[in-house]
Amino acid sequence: TVFIDPQGNFQKVTEAVGGRYNFLRLGAGTALNVLDLVHDHPAAQISHVIVMLEALLGRPLAVQEKGAVDRALLDLYDDEADLEAMPRLEDLAGALHGSTLAADLERFVDGSLHEIFNAHTTLSFDLDRHYPIVTFDVSDLEGEFQPALVFALLSGVELAIRARRGAQQPTNIILDEFFILSRIPALAQAAGALAKRVRAWKVGIQCLDQNWDTFNTPAGRQILENTLVKAIMRVDDTAAPAIGEALGLTGHHAEVILTADVGEGILIVENKPYHVYFQASRDEVEMLTPYARQREEPIPLPARRR
Repeated sequence: TVFIDPQGNFQKVTEAVGGRYNFLRLGAGTALNVLDLVHDHPAAQISHVIVMLEALLGRPLAVQEKGAVDRALLDLYDDEADLEAMPRLEDLAGALHGSTLAADLERFVDGSLHEIFNAHTTLSFDLDRHYPIVTFDVSDLEGEFQPALVFALLSGVELAIRARRGAQQPTNIILDEFFILSRIPALAQAAGALAKRVRAWKVGIQCLDQNWDTFNTPAGRQILENTLVKAIMRVDDTAAPAIGEALGLTGHHAEVILTADVGEGILIVENKPYHVYFQASRDEVEMLTPYARQREEPIPLPARRR
């Protein structure tokens, strides 16, 4: 299981089971090259870079700009897989010299962000199968560039999985606070496409969020349509009607999401809803509740509502 954790919520779980916890931060010699190769096919790689550029700039690229980037990258990329030989943003900006896009990239090439985005990647996206859980904590990367960095991390994970796809090792990727990517439509669409792409490699992606509006977008609805399993916990009465209509919940199931207790909800598997209860075992409660180990009385488990 791979956690991509934007708020630092999974450290306790990771350490409790002997997982690997990676706290990522930029600066102080830590850098990310958005031109790194993550796809084998040139068209897919160029599309990936365009998405990354849109995330960094906070705006969509015009058709003419995409064409210019396409031509420039075809010239810049060669057959080398060496990260030290990868082109950098300054190379792309140089190839686009005189354009509005080149001027927009100046902040990342020569400005205050050049040490982060105009250098060869030093972040490690290694997935060591010796650990049951590998967590990437990106809570220190909050700000306008967090979406781009989260997607770069997701792409790095995909690259590591693709390198061993022949082994068909089941992998579960959990992407918390999905709204971070959904703020940029191109990133949300790319995440949805990634989920479809890796399914054949026995890789599943979970997109988690507390806000229904995150999925009430064209890209979000596409993700829902291609999701085999959906879980809905308790929601308020402002979101419930839209959720019920979008997911086809009626009668008892529609009532559950309004009145659900802790751990209670609706699980939709292949479009069929089930009323379910998620309950931690006693061992899990003890493992994840340090203060309880200092008490002599038994740890109470939540009562199951019937």
